Amino acid sequence: PVIFAGILLGPTDGAILGFVFGMTSFLKATFAPTITSFCFSPFYSVGEIHGNFWSLLIAFGPRILLGYLSGLLYTKLKRVKKNTIIAESIIAIGMTLLHTLMVMGMIWLFFGEVYANVTGLAVSAVIVTVITSNGILEMIVAGFIIPMMMRILRPVLDKLELGKSTHE
Repeated sequence: PVIFAGILLGPTDGAILGFVFGMTSFLKATFAPTITSFCFSPFYSVGEIHGNFWSLLIAFGPRILLGYLSGLLYTKLKRVKKNTIIAESIIAIGMTLLHTLMVMGMIWLFFGEVYANVTGLAVSAVIVTVITSNGILEMIVAGFIIPMMMRILRPVLDKLELGKSTHE
């Protein structure tokens, strides 16, 4: 949804939806926590392990950037690529990968050893597993779904005069 909003509505609206996605992640980690929720909420702890400021950065930063960069890249790439389906697919795939790398990279950077202790796994193993399992599947799905959704919703938004800045 965040990549889609960025492409369809532009960088600012994409960033706003990214903030909402980050807030959802933060609230879920705070009020319906799992063992690794300390990575996304400074208010959750597992024994001696506590979330902190970096938890907020992980919860919000990559999501806001995801929406903003999706919109920004689309406005730039559609000028170069006449076929917007290709531009949309490239952005969807690239941004999905970037988001996964940002979140997992920040977890490794700020909570690496603690994350490994809590999960009982090496952080590098978790990162590789997430990227190769979820990440690849998410990239493939996003690369197909987002261009199809754009074909359906662009004419509707044109009639409502919304999102014109990203696809005129």
